Amino acid sequence: MAIETTGLVDRNMEDILKDAELIDPSNIIVEDDEDDEYLYDLKKKQQKPRSSLSSTTRALRYISRNKQFLWILVGFFIVVKIYDFAVYTTYPYYSGNYRDHNNYNLVSITTEVIQSNYHEAITKQGSPVDWNKYAYVSYATDLNYLCASLMLFKKLKNDYKTKADLVLFYNLDHMDHDIRSDFVAFEDNYQTIADSLGVKLINMDAIHVGRVEDTNFESSFNKLALFQFAQYPQLAKYSKLVYMDSDIYLNDKLDELFFLPNEFDVAMPLAYWIVDPAKNYQNLLSNYPSTEPNFAPSERKHLNYFRIQDGGYNLKWSTALMVVTPSAKLADAINEGLSIRSNTDYDMDIVNSVFDSVSHLRRLTLPHRGYFMITGDIFSSPHGRNLHLADPLDLQFINNYSLKKCSSWTSSDESKPYWCHTDTIKHDYLKRLNETKIVHFSDFPLPKPWVQSTIKIACGNKKKKDLRRTLMVENCDDYNVWAYYHNLFIRERLGICHLHQEEDDD
Repeated sequence: MAIETTGLVDRNMEDILKDAELIDPSNIIVEDDEDDEYLYDLKKKQQKPRSSLSSTTRALRYISRNKQFLWILVGFFIVVKIYDFAVYTTYPYYSGNYRDHNNYNLVSITTEVIQSNYHEAITKQGSPVDWNKYAYVSYATDLNYLCASLMLFKKLKNDYKTKADLVLFYNLDHMDHDIRSDFVAFEDNYQTIADSLGVKLINMDAIHVGRVEDTNFESSFNKLALFQFAQYPQLAKYSKLVYMDSDIYLNDKLDELFFLPNEFDVAMPLAYWIVDPAKNYQNLLSNYPSTEPNFAPSERKHLNYFRIQDGGYNLKWSTALMVVTPSAKLADAINEGLSIRSNTDYDMDIVNSVFDSVSHLRRLTLPHRGYFMITGDIFSSPHGRNLHLADPLDLQFINNYSLKKCSSWTSSDESKPYWCHTDTIKHDYLKRLNETKIVHFSDFPLPKPWVQSTIKIACGNKKKKDLRRTLMVENCDDYNVWAYYHNLFIRERLGICHLHQEEDDD
């Protein structure tokens, strides 16, 4: 059967595939040497292999006959077992309170264990806590963030009575000094405010990283000064540092985080709002032969099965809250991460990349629920808000339940995931914020609360003609809570720094 090459363009792919199935390569008419080579290759592919043994069987036969290779395998197995024993002996938390449950080496800790460790440390007889070994840290590169940092430290010192040191990295060299009179007054006075709170000011060298794709995040690299332990000897005396971004509202102190185990180089919450969903639910479940489709991953009985392969989701940890155990190896790793970054990598990308790739560094995952929440959750769908309700272990599974939305479960269904129990428009947004220690002002495209936004927010039902440059919030109670927290920040800023809101440039 001769194949004509004319007319194929006008035919659909289904017809072409049918014809392809009927072709016998022995009947193909060829007219030149190139076609002869093609025909030879095609016939060769159709020939049966000489051996009926599979490649796996042949490999096993080779291994069994090659004693040297066999001894190498045995030696490797013994080394792995010795390493596992050393890890579990050196770090007993891995087999107890802390849960190492996937190939990211993701180890999570519960709020209950954090509080238990804290209580044990501060009530230990004959061993009073030396608070000079612990410090809260923030940074600022302009007066807005400098004021926000002082607001944060005032709440820690005066309202929540922390005994830990307060350390502020700052660099105002690139700040615009052609500013309003209230900013001029604050620039002259911030040192006095810092001294009254006992804040230790460290005038840092700005971290320059070269070209960046988005200059809005360029200054955020300066938070990595926290890891420059050799450059700033003031940090040498601290055994633990709790870093926080300053564009937050703090509902309580975090003293308990100073008593996290020292075998972890850093502890961070997951950036729960940017978890990518698993692409294939069935492929993900295939990793868990002993679990049911409606299982609750955080139940202890399932922990032995948590060796999760990358199923299409992508976990990221937030650098807005970090608990750091200073060490030279950590400083070296962060510096190397800075040196090899791409133009699209920022502070969070660098820290995540370092801990994803450097095997001798250990990262502990903090629970985000109770510790960290972004104000932008108000603009999320009910399903999106469930991300904050899920435990760190369960974040990578929550989107798999999107095959059956939370609204599809009945209230009496016992297998309904726990993160669906508040999946209504009128869930208690105020309760969630009040129970969260760090409320992070992250409302893109809205600016930070010290800027008067030109974008308005509307709640309830509005006509389309009213919605130009307006963000919609379905529930007005939620909006009132959101506005309450922003107004709290604005009032406290005015009281401490005597700074008014700025006008938005956009």
